[in-house]
Amino acid sequence: MTLRCLLNAWRFMLRLYRTVKVNRADIAIQTKEAQQAIEKLGMPDTDILTGKKRSSFSPPLRKAVQEEK
Repeated sequence: MTLRCLLNAWRFMLRLYRTVKVNRADIAIQTKEAQQAIEKLGMPDTDILTGKKRSSFSPPLRKAVQEEK
């Protein structure tokens, strides 16, 4: 494979990668941005939303601190 082919393949892969500016809380409360992201990309897997399933390069999730009342 030539360098040109590798660069073209890399550019193609980058075009497929999409980011959205929503988080788990947005999806849980169904904000307008979350609804648009779901329409465009589909509903994320439940294990992803709960944090059970994570990519190897993702930072750990922060645990919610519950205040005693």
